[in-house]
Amino acid sequence: MRVAAILLGLVALGVGLSKTAPADDVNLALAWYGDDAVQWTRHGAEIFAVGDRLVVLDAVTGAERRWLQLQRPRGQIELLPQPATDGRLILFGWYLWDRKEAVIVSYDVQTLTLQWQRRIAWGEGAHSIGPRIDAAFEDSAVYVQLTGRQDEEHLLKLRRDTGDVIWAQQFDRWMTGVPPVWYQGKLLIRSAVEFRYPDGHGHYQLVNPINGLPVWRIRLESMPVVGYEDVPVIDGDWAYLTANMPGPYKRFYVVDLQRGRLAENTITDELRPPFAYLNRVMYFAGQRPAAQYVRYRPDAILWRTTITPSDGLLPGITNTGVVDEVNKRIYLGDTLRGVWVLSMTDGKLLGLIDTRPGAASRRPFASRGARRLERDGDRMLVGTQDGRLLVYRLARP
Repeated sequence: MRVAAILLGLVALGVGLSKTAPADDVNLALAWYGDDAVQWTRHGAEIFAVGDRLVVLDAVTGAERRWLQLQRPRGQIELLPQPATDGRLILFGWYLWDRKEAVIVSYDVQTLTLQWQRRIAWGEGAHSIGPRIDAAFEDSAVYVQLTGRQDEEHLLKLRRDTGDVIWAQQFDRWMTGVPPVWYQGKLLIRSAVEFRYPDGHGHYQLVNPINGLPVWRIRLESMPVVGYEDVPVIDGDWAYLTANMPGPYKRFYVVDLQRGRLAENTITDELRPPFAYLNRVMYFAGQRPAAQYVRYRPDAILWRTTITPSDGLLPGITNTGVVDEVNKRIYLGDTLRGVWVLSMTDGKLLGLIDTRPGAASRRPFASRGARRLERDGDRMLVGTQDGRLLVYRLARP
């Protein structure tokens, strides 16, 4: 992992802006970057990057604190999204295309010693939905969700010290790629019976971690774009979800988590998954990002913007964004180009942080745009398609 010195501007490192705005409107500075972070997660003051190595980085400076050369399985392998950690263990894995199985490993985050390894037969599902693992932790167990495993158990409760299976459950034919989320000591899980139009439907359920059985279960018509991290926004006892199955109907759901019922089921116009809810305003990503007043149900649209790149190609907007309330900025990732910057107040397009320039990629056939954005205090973490991690400092006014 190489670390760049802290810079005061973007241009000095080859990170430029589109012609839509001057640099001072974007209000960002590149703090550091690393070039071996195909997948990553963070906890507290540390970032855990997984590529050829497992590297633990200082979140502020990017300095390597400790690292381990990984012994990867043999075969046609793909590093799976999404590594997960609770600050004690880190869990990640690979998919073996030639064997149709996954290898999941767990490491101690302090000593970087292997705690356990499990092989899981996968079948044919990975050819329909890209394989992915997600995890949630508790003191004695880890819950592993398997996206892309079809018609088999896809939520496993494992002993955290050995990886042995405590129970395994199947809810529908598929998991959707939405990570499990804790709510009042239970797990919120989103599953799919079918994800193709016109029959796309599935369920949102609250699962008891003791036995893996649903406490309540809600049917959702239409489904998210499977495998693209359509994470619901949860505010107190309410969950806000969208379903954007190709076809004429897009839906916006509001779920009462206490009662396990749908409070709202609204047909919407092109809304992508929400990524933030602030002062009764919901912010949505997509090629046409939007801000909408929401109080238990959708209300008036505050603004909507169409992102039209100058190269004439459609933007590849990711499903999660970052909000900077102090500077009134919204940042949206584009897998082909970088990070779009919008005004939080009126949706005006302010500029593009171009993540494509820089050192030669270890993944030469991948695009160099932004795949994933995450807020970490006064910093924004940007993971690129080709396995780089760029960390920007959000400027103070």
